[in-house]
Amino acid sequence: MLTQGFYLLIVAVLTPLPAAMILYELANTAEALFSHANLSLPPKVEKVLRLVLVTPGFHRTHHSTEMAEQQSNLSVLFSFWDRLFRTYRDQPRGGEDHLELGLEEVSAEQSIRTLDMLKLPFAPLAPTGAREYAPQALAEK
Repeated sequence: MLTQGFYLLIVAVLTPLPAAMILYELANTAEALFSHANLSLPPKVEKVLRLVLVTPGFHRTHHSTEMAEQQSNLSVLFSFWDRLFRTYRDQPRGGEDHLELGLEEVSAEQSIRTLDMLKLPFAPLAPTGAREYAPQALAEK
């Protein structure tokens, strides 16, 4: 919400051309689809592309269950932002092969049930380190 508010403020202040906004939104959408794609690029291609762009391998670390890794590789479109703000992580701590994705508070079963995912923002937070995300609260609502 804060990000969207800042975005709207910038648009209001700079008043970019509609064509520029459409171009930006198309690039942003294409990049979001690309960076969240479940694919692995050839290592040489990954190495070169991640110097400039956010690749699936670059961004995947951000979706780790480890909090420190969740707070890394946050860039959108251009990867240099993470290097600039020192949030870049080349590889997950345990390597790509041992990377666990998701939130500790959300079980794998809950993460594939649409209704549970829609209720999630309104469920009470589970204690830190809990593997389940207040499942009884989800069932009650």
